[in-house]
Amino acid sequence: MDLPDTLADETLKPDRPSKISRLRIVRPVLWMAAGSVLTILVLAIVAATFLASGSAIQEQAAMKSLGHALESYFKEYGHFPISNPDTLIEAVSIPAEGEMVTAIIGGDSPLNPRKIQFYAPPQAKTGKAGLDQSNAATIRTVDSNGTTFFLIMDLDGDGMTPNPDPRDQRQKLIRARVLVYSAGPDQNPTTWADNLVSW
Repeated sequence: MDLPDTLADETLKPDRPSKISRLRIVRPVLWMAAGSVLTILVLAIVAATFLASGSAIQEQAAMKSLGHALESYFKEYGHFPISNPDTLIEAVSIPAEGEMVTAIIGGDSPLNPRKIQFYAPPQAKTGKAGLDQSNAATIRTVDSNGTTFFLIMDLDGDGMTPNPDPRDQRQKLIRARVLVYSAGPDQNPTTWADNLVSW
């Protein structure tokens, strides 16, 4: 007796995994691949955050060091290392460069006749993070992005310095002789979202 055609065809076909069994194999592989990609992304974000926070901590330490140097100079000489303080308004930021920096590092300056070294920053490598003397005309202290630090000083001697951050409406004055801030990664001191501060 002849077998039905359909049965004969089935007996001749090799065993193939069904669609369901193929999915059982493929799904775990896809989940493992997705999990690996997700893990790599999370690790990249964590690493970037860690590096950024480490850089921010170093930047704040550099700003505090600069601020302390200016305060020490003030204690020694009774004024800040500015040639014409009467021309400055207390709320105006000034860059940490020129004769002021020469004076606090103990260089040859009439503002520091005793040549006391108040400030000893590292040399800026490739124009970043330290004392930048690449331009003979202007010595300056720069952040990790190569931008000059900015200062606000207590010029009237009341122990309070105007807060330069326009977003902070509650604290218009800060109890400090010197405030130092960095322009941040965008190198623009007027955009405060990424600026770093010493206070």
